[in-house]
Amino acid sequence: MEQYVYILSNPAMPGLVKVGKTTSNAQTRAGELFTTGVPEKFVVEFCAEVRDCSRAESAAHAAMKGYRVLPNREFFRLPAVEAIPIAARVIGQHRVVVDRPGVVAEQRSVELARLKEEDSRRREAALNRRQVLESLTREIDEELARDERRRVELVRSLEALRNQYRMRGLRPKKAKTGLRDVFSGRAMEYEKAFSERVAAWDRLEAELAEAGARLTQFSRDAEGRRRTRLTERALLAGERQRLLAESGKRL
Repeated sequence: MEQYVYILSNPAMPGLVKVGKTTSNAQTRAGELFTTGVPEKFVVEFCAEVRDCSRAESAAHAAMKGYRVLPNREFFRLPAVEAIPIAARVIGQHRVVVDRPGVVAEQRSVELARLKEEDSRRREAALNRRQVLESLTREIDEELARDERRRVELVRSLEALRNQYRMRGLRPKKAKTGLRDVFSGRAMEYEKAFSERVAAWDRLEAELAEAGARLTQFSRDAEGRRRTRLTERALLAGERQRLLAESGKRL
């Protein structure tokens, strides 16, 4: 059985609407109400097919109780263009049959425009967020690349020092000097040259040790940064995938 909720107006009753229910149709019900006590015919302003007309009618009456003329009458003091959206919001799932002022259609148009605008804003925000995520990912990749370049530089520097160390051969040993060397003054020259060679050797050993320690410390720090950045990169990738999935759902 078909069930309807309707809103009627009457030119002879300006500012009033009748909100009721019927199991026939709104036009038939409007005709039934045109009796000898009513000077003009009722006009169907709104009619919607519902699942339970009694429940829908009660909900509409409750929503408009502040406008009701008398508790035992179905007349309400407000224009149809205001009554229609109130009823449409509370009568539950329905199919509009008549919407003479076009209020429901206009509301749907406005709501559709609002939803489109919200969707556009969400898409723009998601796009901006993806761009930020991509920028952060590039920064992480650049930082990892810089660390790797620096590590390679330190390794090459250490290897160059090691080559110098190998080319120097064994650590200098002090040569024996005789009395002739002492009396000729060459002993002091030998001592000076030996001291210079030892000092150069010591400097090279110190540089080699410092370069090794620098490489070890940098590698340790870089590995810590790499693990942290890779974790951050994975989180960024996950968020990008989530944004892409949400965009796909909206499409």
